[in-house]
Amino acid sequence: DSLWIKPIKNQVANYRLIFYRSVLTSILFSGIYFLFRYQWLDFGLTYQFVKLNIDVSRLDVIAIVSLCIVGFFGLYFFTSSLYANKFSFATPLASSGFVFTVLVATFLNKSTMNTGTMVAFFIFFIAMIFIMKQFTLSDFKLFIFPILLTHFFWDSAVVFYPMAIQKVGILLFCLIMELTVCLMAFLFSLINDKGRLIDYMSIEIRSFGLRIICMAVCITSALFLLSF
Repeated sequence: DSLWIKPIKNQVANYRLIFYRSVLTSILFSGIYFLFRYQWLDFGLTYQFVKLNIDVSRLDVIAIVSLCIVGFFGLYFFTSSLYANKFSFATPLASSGFVFTVLVATFLNKSTMNTGTMVAFFIFFIAMIFIMKQFTLSDFKLFIFPILLTHFFWDSAVVFYPMAIQKVGILLFCLIMELTVCLMAFLFSLINDKGRLIDYMSIEIRSFGLRIICMAVCITSALFLLSF
């Protein structure tokens, strides 16, 4: 998270920051995918990094891309919350993610929640009441609401990741994810920057290029290692 904070505090638009990072991660995942697909195929197949026979329907493609768009909005609202500069509250609010994950998983599996889960929900909502008492309505809109949206999108989407990975393999799914995020961030720039992306890019990459590279390397490494 600390890699995002300095550019955000210097008023770099979060969607441009996401765009710069996702361009690099798309390149990195492209290279890793082709390396496993054509050089380390046996290892890749063993750990489901790649799949030889990818059989996806048009509906599957729409579902996977939609899932990636949901992932983009999770990242977008997370970075939006950083503008509030109240980072000490981010970690407690991040626990809201388990609520969305459990609710979506319960709905999909058509199962009932056990007593432990219900107790956890109760404790969470009590904690949320105490946290929200410390914020005004404007603070809620600026900070709490984006954090809740972040985890609504991220932690709801996580439930569906194994299904997408089973269809296309780990690395191809990660590549599709980053390309989709890149495209969505680019569309946000087209709408908001009025054709000035190149001007912003030349200034912001010169100022924060090393941080952006570190972001890309960290997220690529994290996703790769979490796949084991």
